[in-house]
Amino acid sequence: MRFRDEKTPRLLVSVRNGAEAVLAAQAGVDLIDFKEPSDGALGPVAPQVLQQACRELSQVNPAAHITLACGEVIDAANFLPRTASGVCWLKLGLARLGQVSDWREQWRHARTRILQAVQGSEPGWMGVAYVDAEAAGAPPVDEIVAAVLAGDCDGVLFDTCSKQSGRLPDFLPFDRLERLAAKLKAAGRVVAVAGRLRGEDLPALLQMPVDVVAIRSAACLGNARNQALCQTTLQEFQSQLRQLAAGRV
Repeated sequence: MRFRDEKTPRLLVSVRNGAEAVLAAQAGVDLIDFKEPSDGALGPVAPQVLQQACRELSQVNPAAHITLACGEVIDAANFLPRTASGVCWLKLGLARLGQVSDWREQWRHARTRILQAVQGSEPGWMGVAYVDAEAAGAPPVDEIVAAVLAGDCDGVLFDTCSKQSGRLPDFLPFDRLERLAAKLKAAGRVVAVAGRLRGEDLPALLQMPVDVVAIRSAACLGNARNQALCQTTLQEFQSQLRQLAAGRV
């Protein structure tokens, strides 16, 4: 899935169940991302919840583009339940592997194992670069970018591992993000950004070659990621994104 020629970044919204997935679909969200926010940055949704949510989503929008969080490579419980078609990207984190010399091999092995569980679709991968890499114990952002450029991932998602310690721009200045994004785009990769983003971040982000803006907290009640998705809050963010993108040259 490629967005290289689009002027308007796609909006990805993370949902935790079928009700939230339906709400996001009815709002016209471009990418519906399943994850359980109480289990970390990339907590996977329970198999039975995911299966039920996919059934509910298919009744509203059978052509919905789905992404899935698959946890962290180092966690023994990594798995992906069999799902319906429509999964375009999978995400797998590298927390606590920063000091492990063979983290690339472990990452590839985990991805291969997870793909064996996928049914009805041929998803790609987004490499996850935790911008708070030191606190997360993850490989540095530059190493993730280099691995993606040298491998078979579709692109990079720049995100925070901890959702309590800061936001994306607190760890990765926008000028550096812009340079990394340009490098990825020049190589034909997708650039996605997340990490407790707010509407105030959009003007700067839309000056960069960003393909996907990913949110959870900005679409929830009280801007709290563990609260339920809120239709009004989501629509406000979506409207601001569209208005700013309409003026982007």
